[in-house]
Amino acid sequence: MSAFLGLLAAIAQKVLVGIAGEFLRQKRHDRAVGENTLLKAQIRSRKAIDRAKKISERRDLGAVRDRLRERARKRSTKP
Repeated sequence: MSAFLGLLAAIAQKVLVGIAGEFLRQKRHDRAVGENTLLKAQIRSRKAIDRAKKISERRDLGAVRDRLRERARKRSTKP
């Protein structure tokens, strides 16, 4: 009877170790996925900021170009 209980205890221990190991693997995986998702969001955010800066710079350059054209037009129409 004692051998049977020892075998049963060994099986139960292996099952519990397997469950605990799987739990830890899943937790590590979830953390890695979360970090990856956060990095992707940061990259998207940086890209969006860069795009906005480029658009803003283009608008600023366009405004400068328009002012220069206006000045040139005013100069050419003066007698």
